Amino acid sequence: MYSKIFKIIIYVEDIDRDKLVEHCNSKFNKSFKIFEMFSIIQWPTNFLDLYGKWPHYLHDLTISKDNMLNYKRTNYYNKYDNPDFLNLVGEIEYLNDLPGFVENKYIAVHFRQKTCEYGVKWNNKYIDLDIIIQNIDYQIVVFSGNIENLIQKYNNNPKLYLTSNLQEYMSLLKNHNCLALISPWPGGGQIGSYCMNPNLKIITYFCPTQLFYNWSKDKLNEIINSPNSFDFVDFNNKNRFFINYPGSSIRHLRQFTKSIKLILNI
Repeated sequence: MYSKIFKIIIYVEDIDRDKLVEHCNSKFNKSFKIFEMFSIIQWPTNFLDLYGKWPHYLHDLTISKDNMLNYKRTNYYNKYDNPDFLNLVGEIEYLNDLPGFVENKYIAVHFRQKTCEYGVKWNNKYIDLDIIIQNIDYQIVVFSGNIENLIQKYNNNPKLYLTSNLQEYMSLLKNHNCLALISPWPGGGQIGSYCMNPNLKIITYFCPTQLFYNWSKDKLNEIINSPNSFDFVDFNNKNRFFINYPGSSIRHLRQFTKSIKLILNI
């Protein structure tokens, strides 16, 4: 996906991570050391400990930790008017060979399914996807990092196109016929900001366990659309909409799809 930038790519499936340093040392005849990202960069919520509350404006804060690389960074700020950042994002290698349905209008859904203890709290339920299938008449691309269960449940549904390939997913979002991406807050939805076509609408929602700040919807939108730490994952706020979590009751599910249809004007 980023092969235009990185000429040498090692696929995680091809090598045991514990042997990665040894592999790099022998292959490139150089000494390598692996750094975890957050051993160098502060995780955004760490600022809660520093300030006692979420800082709405994170200007001129040093977000890098002391590290042996002597790497220093001020702000996460990667907004859509940052040319250096846009140049990097613009180097995504999109696929040209896409399924035939892209000749017509369609939407995309990020169906989050993670098995880690921390991540499972934010997982989608099948009813979240079922209600979209029942109420939206477009072809639906469903992206999930854990797609096996979706294949078993929905494989015979001609309305759905299931994929776990990130490059394909981003290419489908980039296509001009993709009308919307519907996703909870985590990474599969956030990445839409990097690869969206100009008309794509990103419709996102927070799962209940993510709303521990107890913000109102208006306050949430004010914070999300301000120059703050969320910008390092959502740098394009022109077509982003926040709606209420679907919940499990019929009333909440109906309101969920009603909100989607209002945004899509259908």
